[in-house]
Amino acid sequence: MPATSEEYVGTKVVGVPPPNAPGKTLTGVLVLCDAEGTPVGFLNSQELTAFRTALGPMPLLQLRREVANVVVFGAGKQAFWHIRLTLMLRPGEVESITIVNRSKPRADELIQNLKAFVGSDVEFLCFVKGAEQLGPKKRSYIAAIGSYHESMSELDPKLFRKIIRMQQVEHIIVDSKSACFKEAGEIIQAKLKEEDVYEIGVMLRNIPRLQEVKEEEMDQGAYLEREWYESGLMIYKSVGMGVMILAVGGAILELAKSKNVGDNSLL
Repeated sequence: MPATSEEYVGTKVVGVPPPNAPGKTLTGVLVLCDAEGTPVGFLNSQELTAFRTALGPMPLLQLRREVANVVVFGAGKQAFWHIRLTLMLRPGEVESITIVNRSKPRADELIQNLKAFVGSDVEFLCFVKGAEQLGPKKRSYIAAIGSYHESMSELDPKLFRKIIRMQQVEHIIVDSKSACFKEAGEIIQAKLKEEDVYEIGVMLRNIPRLQEVKEEEMDQGAYLEREWYESGLMIYKSVGMGVMILAVGGAILELAKSKNVGDNSLL
């Protein structure tokens, strides 16, 4: 996943364990060079990728009018960072956190790790079976990140088609049209068109314009759009972008330098 910016050139090197390796997961390192190609940083990409992945849906979460009930599928590093960032960005609002996982011990471990950052007024729930009850509601914000092949899907493609058939303001939000139409199984299987999806960068550029207009001065289209991103059914689908991990990695590197953290002897 190579990427370039004005400040950095970088790539993530991933190590894939053999199928018979018990308990092993993907590992890797992010290699960062400055604009002239000189190596300036090596970062553990396992933790960094989980953190970066969880950051992706957060700008849209910030737009929501209410954030009360959070449901997370899985109990790994991404689940930890999704929950922790949600609690950091919407302090005092979350009432319950539901974790759906195939094994209860791992979910219990995640809950224990999170309790250091959560007040006693937040209720944790754990589901191992019966998760079909946790379907999307009309006011849900759903972030689906992880499937990266046309045969893989985290959400039912029928849900995507249903939203498009509503013919209202609801859209599917993606990180990159070009990437998602090649890699996101749900979008490919649902046979969506490019006009059915909305890139998050384009959407966020339009938000200030809507927020500056007084409600009584809004036309119906603008009013419906604001109601949608604040409280309507919204899906954010992401397959990951190299430029984002480059940006996050660069920011963490600068933070480490400012706090004198890390080993400079290797550079």
